[in-house]
Amino acid sequence: MIRHLVITGFLFLVLTSYGQAPPEEENRSYRSLFGEKYTEALDYLSGQSRMSETLDARGISPAFAKALVFPEVIRYSAIRDRLEMHGLITLYVQYGSAYSDFSVGRFQMKPSFAVQVEKDAKKLPADRKTMLGEVDTSDTPQARLARIQRLDSQEWQLQYLIGFIDIMDQRYGNAFETDNQEKLRFYATAYNCGYAKTETAIRKKMKESHFHTALLRSDVCYNYSDIALEFYTRMPVK
Repeated sequence: MIRHLVITGFLFLVLTSYGQAPPEEENRSYRSLFGEKYTEALDYLSGQSRMSETLDARGISPAFAKALVFPEVIRYSAIRDRLEMHGLITLYVQYGSAYSDFSVGRFQMKPSFAVQVEKDAKKLPADRKTMLGEVDTSDTPQARLARIQRLDSQEWQLQYLIGFIDIMDQRYGNAFETDNQEKLRFYATAYNCGYAKTETAIRKKMKESHFHTALLRSDVCYNYSDIALEFYTRMPVK
């Protein structure tokens, strides 16, 4: 049984690995490229008034925060009906992210990302504390199960997103005082590739194209931050 789950987890990681080929066209409209999935993602995020209210109350621009996850919502719409997650969840709960680290929910958050945000959220200033600062970050089956259950909740995914933005603001906020679009591209890239990377590594990734929505590894990939920026610049309220 465990051997079967390990193979399943390995295949999942292979199938969802990012392609390396750059886009073949420039100045594209991602709406036309992704079609119905783009529209579904746009409609979903545009209709999240409660999410906007929560972000506003936190002092975070709803358009900015939604732009960070917009490409992932496109991807979620493209693959949500084609993956069986039960085996991967069991593998993670029993053995941790070293054996199974997979994307969950509309914002496509991985357990490894979640636990990193949980730990870093505990170090935020008192005025930026969130519910994440109270969760169990130990590496036990019980803690991992609770983490998966949180990631399966849209409300908790929003808390992880808020935590991520607060952590990034603490580390880099002063570097983008005059260029909000550059800040968006940097944060979006960090969200996609891993914010624990160095600033130099994240900036390098900003120029690369690794994002795709195919179940199998794709020959044509897109720049994650470009997609996020297209969403952001078209939003009527920032």
